[in-house]
Amino acid sequence: MNRPGSIAPVSVGPLYDVHRLDTPVSGVVLYARTRTVASRLSDMFRRGEIRKTYWAAVESPPEPYTGDLEHYLVHRHKENRSIWYNQPTPDGKRCVCRYATIGASDRYWFVELCPESGRTHQLRVQLSAIGCPVKGDRKYGARRGNRDRMIHLHARELSFRHPILDHPISIVASPPADPVWDTLTEQLNRAV
Repeated sequence: MNRPGSIAPVSVGPLYDVHRLDTPVSGVVLYARTRTVASRLSDMFRRGEIRKTYWAAVESPPEPYTGDLEHYLVHRHKENRSIWYNQPTPDGKRCVCRYATIGASDRYWFVELCPESGRTHQLRVQLSAIGCPVKGDRKYGARRGNRDRMIHLHARELSFRHPILDHPISIVASPPADPVWDTLTEQLNRAV
């Protein structure tokens, strides 16, 4: 029996994953309740119809503070590592990302990222390519790892139109409780 104001558990059956995050990344992950919706959402990701927003805490200030990044990535499966190039290269996949610096602490800079593509380790590699490795991301140049083995890259928001009902949807995830993320949250709350 449910108490007034409580939410009854609902069995939704199987869920279908639509996209993924790298293991050490926090934030929004999208699942669908039906295969049809999962297929349509996957197509929307491929066509760039789903807007993705990420936050990162980086070890150096981006120069300039806002801009666009364009690289060509080659993923090395054996090493589970991507390599970046400034020019087209055989096997290289073009990746584009818009970024803006949104805050800073005494040791880190906070960057908002809006990728137009979704390549393996894309944001981690692109930030490293401009000399701004993500805090804790030793694979791509951070000075040291985080104790919990996570990195300070957070999938902040997914925005899209529902693939069947056609109404706008925006899913937002707050960053994990952590002194570095707390600094960003405090700065953004003061700015409002």
